[in-house]
Amino acid sequence: MDYNCTGTARSSLLLPGVDENGGFTTVLETGDIWYYPKGVAHNAQGLDDENEYLLAFDDGIFEKIGKTTFMVDDWIDHTPRDILTKNFGVDRKVFNSVHSNFPYILNGTVSKDLDKAPVGTQRGDDSYVDNTYKHPSEPVPGRLPSRLRNDSTSIRVTLVSLSLLVTPRLALLTPKGGDRCFPRQ
Repeated sequence: MDYNCTGTARSSLLLPGVDENGGFTTVLETGDIWYYPKGVAHNAQGLDDENEYLLAFDDGIFEKIGKTTFMVDDWIDHTPRDILTKNFGVDRKVFNSVHSNFPYILNGTVSKDLDKAPVGTQRGDDSYVDNTYKHPSEPVPGRLPSRLRNDSTSIRVTLVSLSLLVTPRLALLTPKGGDRCFPRQ
């Protein structure tokens, strides 16, 4: 799951059966929630100069053995070049510039070809994005300003998230057990 903290991003899924090309693409605004189903190829591309995302995983482990996120560049890096050359029908040198140190985030420019990407309009149980800015948030008791509600009718997800406001405190730790905490002023 991805929470778009700041900026605008384009996110895509490769979903067989969504359209003739098997793709679903949408633009995410600040506050939107995007769900990437397990085992489905996806990407996110920041469209602004600065973008910030909060990523959450069902079990909290990104590189769990046996459940690692599949990285195409890692596969290319570990596949013999003659097999890649034959498979893709390109010159062997094409694969010399493949990054090998898990480049999860790369600098780049926004391609104009992305404007032609299949843009989806999925709703309800078929949607993978919750455009939170399009519906009102709920008031929350206490000092929190609001809460966003997400359920199975707006996005398919098994993950439940909770946002907490943590008030910083100063802790005074002493060697003889006279520890005390003070509210931050």
